Amino acid sequence: MKQKVIVGKCKGYDASLVKEAILQMAGYIGPLNAIIRPQREVILKPNMICAAEADRHVTTHPVFIEGVIQIVKDLGGRPVISDSPAFGSLVGVAKKCGLFDIARRYNVPLREFKQPVRLDLITSITPRGLVLDRAAIDAECLINLPKLKSHVQLIYSGAVKNLYGCMPGKRKVWPHFVAQNDTKRFCEMLVRICAVLKPPLTIMDGIIAMQGRGPRKGSTAELGVIVLGKDDVAIDTVISGMLRIKEDRYDILSMARGLGVGTGRQEDIETIGIDVDISNGLKLELPQELDDITFNLPRVIRSAVRHFFIKRICEHIMPRSHAARKPGINDCKE
Repeated sequence: MKQKVIVGKCKGYDASLVKEAILQMAGYIGPLNAIIRPQREVILKPNMICAAEADRHVTTHPVFIEGVIQIVKDLGGRPVISDSPAFGSLVGVAKKCGLFDIARRYNVPLREFKQPVRLDLITSITPRGLVLDRAAIDAECLINLPKLKSHVQLIYSGAVKNLYGCMPGKRKVWPHFVAQNDTKRFCEMLVRICAVLKPPLTIMDGIIAMQGRGPRKGSTAELGVIVLGKDDVAIDTVISGMLRIKEDRYDILSMARGLGVGTGRQEDIETIGIDVDISNGLKLELPQELDDITFNLPRVIRSAVRHFFIKRICEHIMPRSHAARKPGINDCKE
């Protein structure tokens, strides 16, 4: 049986429209109550890379997440929003993009990934083993909520790349150094992370995407789509095809095929378009030349110091009661 990937139309960021579109799309992959079960915790993993206003579309849009929260609650699940931002804290990023207020309104905890666990899984750039967050590894249900974006180091950031945020804190920096501008080695690690976590459901925000100098400094592109499926590699295969990315330019897929992770060939995927003509593809400006995957050392040191002091200052200045005005938000702290 072919792996199904659904690409559906959504006209804008209205929680009811997002919810309606997702429910319609989910009908093609089976009942959602087989994935989201009553009283079980459901970790929602959006792209919360750094603090930016929602209309810059650096992060998964907060209203998109709101639509997913409504679905999880309707099915009796207990949603939790988790990520480990590359810059700043989860609460700081959530406040900047507007997700914090939505989380409070729905009584949904914001729980940053802060519990590193070293796995007995070696990659070429993690010789001591992959480090991921315990909550992500042990999750009863992990729903991946990536943002469709261009990426100046990898060409495109989607379903597989979003799971890198399950590596806690500044540990995400070290693999960039060890990779020594060998993107294939870096992508091997990303694919291994995907194979470990293997989310049962991924819903991608492509209503307004980022193009050009993504994942942080690009411009916006209105695509009007949501992408849904059960296989992150299959989703990235479909989207990279719709973006007309040549197979030899996207190392995540070549590594996934080589390692036998996910469904990485178009002929093994059934792509279903709902009010979307799949053959037309998606028009997104991609970087013509890719940047070195290796980070600049002085920049990383500055970022790490800034990250440390911002979090320490906020922990002492921000009143603890601010995050606890409603039950269940006690995890929301900077």
